[in-house]
Amino acid sequence: MQTKCGYVVTSLLSRFLSAKNDDDSGDDSDPELDPSLLSPAEIQRLTISLNRVLYHFLHLLDHCPLKRSAESLEVTVQELVELTRLETDFASLDFGRAQRRSGLSALAFNAYTGLEKVCRPLHGDVRKKLVPLVFKHLLPAVLMTHRGASEVAPRGLTVIREHTLHFVKHLMTVVSRKRRRKDLTKKNYEFRFFFQVGDASHDATEVLIQHLSLQVPERAEYRHKASRAIVDIMRGLPGPVFRRVVRWLFCWAHNEKVAHRQFAVEVL
Repeated sequence: MQTKCGYVVTSLLSRFLSAKNDDDSGDDSDPELDPSLLSPAEIQRLTISLNRVLYHFLHLLDHCPLKRSAESLEVTVQELVELTRLETDFASLDFGRAQRRSGLSALAFNAYTGLEKVCRPLHGDVRKKLVPLVFKHLLPAVLMTHRGASEVAPRGLTVIREHTLHFVKHLMTVVSRKRRRKDLTKKNYEFRFFFQVGDASHDATEVLIQHLSLQVPERAEYRHKASRAIVDIMRGLPGPVFRRVVRWLFCWAHNEKVAHRQFAVEVL
């Protein structure tokens, strides 16, 4: 069922993104010439409908494990990441605060919430599988090289990048905790564990930094933003992981490729 949901969302997204990109480009052509494009009213209705679907899908992620199907897990993460890139105007998604959101902001925020829910033991090994999978799909947004990036305005790319970095740092700081709840029927206390990512993300964060260093485009602007992103992410790493990343960057600074050496020096 999760796989079918992913394919449905994919078809909806293709039309939604096509209409949104056309609207952003300011094309004044007659929409009746292309029946695949959506009108502003249709986009608004589709946004509301997708938010409703996503709300119920988030509830599904709380109770239905995806670890039984690698394909379902992959499709879910891929489509949720696509949804996070729809918000290109407001860089104010605060994952630690509850506030009213609407439109594309709500859609992007709920998609990030879904990615966080995926990173739970219910869906598989958090440290070795789930967080690395989420970071793999988020990587292109940090580098501003994701699918459709050429059709997004520079400010929009920056907003997507800031949201992605904010979410990565959010996963790094969230910790597991135990909450005590009283069972009124049995008149005793029941301990329930609420798992959140936290330390389980650090190994994947180290790999993310390595891939940022390896895949950064050879343009000064992209290198500068990627180096800033790495420094920003490293500030949230614990001492042992931080030192391990610094040692890796020192070795990267001796790479035979000039561009890799320059980038490592820029980060250090």
